[in-house]
Amino acid sequence: CSFDADLVGDAGDPDHVNTVTVTVTDDDANTATATDTATVTYIGGASASVSGTLGLDLTGDGVVSANEPPLSGILVELVDAGGAVIAAVITDFGGFYEFVELAPGAYTVAVDLTTVPDGLAIVGDPDETIDGVTPAELKAGEHLGDRDFVFRGTGRIGDYVWLDDDGDGIPDPNEDPLPGVGVTLTWSGLPSAQRSLFRWTFPAQLTGIDGKYLFEDLPPGSYRVAAESPAGLSPTTQTVVTVELGVGEVFMDGDMGFVTRADEPLPQTGFDSGDLVDLGLTLVVLAVELLLIAAFLERRRRLA
Repeated sequence: CSFDADLVGDAGDPDHVNTVTVTVTDDDANTATATDTATVTYIGGASASVSGTLGLDLTGDGVVSANEPPLSGILVELVDAGGAVIAAVITDFGGFYEFVELAPGAYTVAVDLTTVPDGLAIVGDPDETIDGVTPAELKAGEHLGDRDFVFRGTGRIGDYVWLDDDGDGIPDPNEDPLPGVGVTLTWSGLPSAQRSLFRWTFPAQLTGIDGKYLFEDLPPGSYRVAAESPAGLSPTTQTVVTVELGVGEVFMDGDMGFVTRADEPLPQTGFDSGDLVDLGLTLVVLAVELLLIAAFLERRRRLA
């Protein structure tokens, strides 16, 4: 006999090629099964593919830019319309994954969030449902390359900058905050194999009217906090703080104090006020001595 059969499977998958099983049922509900070989040709058109990138969004704009760190070593799975995982890959050094030689149809791309480093949270998903799972409807020969997933950190670093009037390095209730002080934050990468090969400096912040600054959504790792010294002020505390930020940690112990400088150098002379006072007194004494000498000589001249 001859018959037509619809075969379901991946193009080129040996589990679905060259083997056909036929079950026949007669009018009395008797069944017979036979298996034989056949030549199976996939006529669905050119194979399709789906790909994307996983990375960290350090600027908070919702996307992973070319200069932001990728996430490698993350497991990504491809699920078919029946809910079965048909392929799995690990993101490469550039955070890239790809599934190729796919038949047309409905698929789902799923990120195994248990393989994402601790301290990172997913904030961007192609279908806008932030769960690490997104559909991919593929046509014959289609290459869908925009299934990207975006992550951010969960830590925070901040504190307070103030005018330390008594210069003791301790903020007192009667001492004022310092607004408008520039604070920069530099990150040295994740504390693991995910560590980036570059240092990342976040956009500088200015302390608010309350003297406070705060950097949010930070991944774990090594940080350097640095404050600029305002004009006319000298620091009474360290102005550079090194922080080893843990998973989801909130570090709020980076306060920095400044005091008004007592003696500002004079730009034209280079002498401070104390030196000028001493010089002035010396000149007065010298002038008096010269007057006395002149008076003595004049008196002798008259007597002569």
